[in-house]
Amino acid sequence: MRGGALSVAFVAAVVFGSAAMADRPAVAEVPKAIVAEIKARAAAEHPDDYSLQLYVVKTETAAYLDLEVLSDDDVPTVTFEEIKAAAAKEHPTDYSLQLYVCRGELDAFKKLREFRPEGVPEKVVKKILGDAVDEHPGDYSLQLYVAKNQVEAWRELSK
Repeated sequence: MRGGALSVAFVAAVVFGSAAMADRPAVAEVPKAIVAEIKARAAAEHPDDYSLQLYVVKTETAAYLDLEVLSDDDVPTVTFEEIKAAAAKEHPTDYSLQLYVCRGELDAFKKLREFRPEGVPEKVVKKILGDAVDEHPGDYSLQLYVAKNQVEAWRELSK
């Protein structure tokens, strides 16, 4: 480690095992300012619990690096960047939550793209999806939730 920078590759390899680091660059480091921000948040949230502070620092620095290499070739670049930006805006200093939100939104986006509920007319599905997009633009997990609920309601009413 050079210059006192916390090497997340090293920390994560020790804490999570080398398998967790398989897709990371060998010399990945979190910028000092980010590490300082994470440490300050951990200290503020858990002032007298040093083991929990350390846990937060390790998980947040690992999440920061995961966000740096996060990609998904099945999602258009513009959509991918919008998802990452929205997560960062909503949770600016919580990298593990940003990562969780990004993964969930990417998964929901792909599920919406393939959303074809059996036995529901295409016209109904298109209307349901269109309304979900209009009501919750950019929030793919909520769009998927609404669409699934609407389909279930349609099925109940169609009995």
